[in-house]
Amino acid sequence: MRYLLLLTLILGVVLPITFEVSAQDTQSTATNNTKYVRLLLQNGGMFEGEVLEIDESSFLINTLMLGHMRITKTDIASITYISADEVGLMTSGVNTRSVDINPQATRYFFAPSAMQLKKGEGYYQNAWLIYNQVSYGFTDNLTCGLSMTPIGTGGTVKLGKQITEKVHVSLGGIGVLPFTDDFNTMGIGFANITFGDERRNFTLSYGQAFYSDREYNNNIDHISAYTDPDGEFHPSDASDGVGNWHYDSDGSYHPMFESDYVSEIVNYSTPLISIAGMIELNSRMWLITENYFVLDSDAELSIISIGIRKASTKRDVLWDFSMVAIPSEEVAGIPWVSCTIPF
Repeated sequence: MRYLLLLTLILGVVLPITFEVSAQDTQSTATNNTKYVRLLLQNGGMFEGEVLEIDESSFLINTLMLGHMRITKTDIASITYISADEVGLMTSGVNTRSVDINPQATRYFFAPSAMQLKKGEGYYQNAWLIYNQVSYGFTDNLTCGLSMTPIGTGGTVKLGKQITEKVHVSLGGIGVLPFTDDFNTMGIGFANITFGDERRNFTLSYGQAFYSDREYNNNIDHISAYTDPDGEFHPSDASDGVGNWHYDSDGSYHPMFESDYVSEIVNYSTPLISIAGMIELNSRMWLITENYFVLDSDAELSIISIGIRKASTKRDVLWDFSMVAIPSEEVAGIPWVSCTIPF
């Protein structure tokens, strides 16, 4: 397994490390007591481990996952000395994800993978400047979040477990409470399975989309137009209420208003499947596809998207860019742009 990870890093992450000299550091082998270091590279990669040797051109460190690695100073953007307890942690004493691993493998553009946030990890996501979500790992198996959209506010929950080294499963849902009375609730419940690791994976999901709508029905006789006793014809008009007329028990005609209607809540549910995947292109870029297929025969719908995720140099901000198509509606070229800040 160690050699497989090493090969992956050579192909996508470590190739920019050219083993040349230039970054300066105040430490030297003359004072080489047991020290641990976090090295942030110019290409956004990050390595931590025990310092074995420092010379004029490079660091030799013993990393947690890859063993001995020599990294040239010209490729180093910053050098931070840390304690032994901090090796392998993204932040001191909190997270447990190795810092050179994909910082956001738990979801694609929107859909979740079956992988979980580690305890103490979280992120804030904003899409199109109108969709906002905050998620947090309360345990290694439970992630919860809050969302805010123009139509309402809601919450998310995902309970998951790692079955084998390359298989994860989870189930959960997202619900939204609208700001208006046009409909009451909406959301998606899901179960999914992810194959692969944080660098390369794909996820199969089954979901049940649901929403409830308020429908109005009248329980009195009504007509669309009438002629009054003077012989004047009165057509239905939206300005007269909801566009219908009714006659009461004494035979008088009146415009029908909303108060003349009886409302009821009607629940709808639609099954769907989702197929999504992610491939690490290098230490700061991932290729992502996310696709949905509605299984309701009365509403055939498919949504296809493909794009990239790009991390900032320090990997503290992630940008998602994709193009979305709806083949069933002959629509293509819808942009998706979102920003994620892990914490």
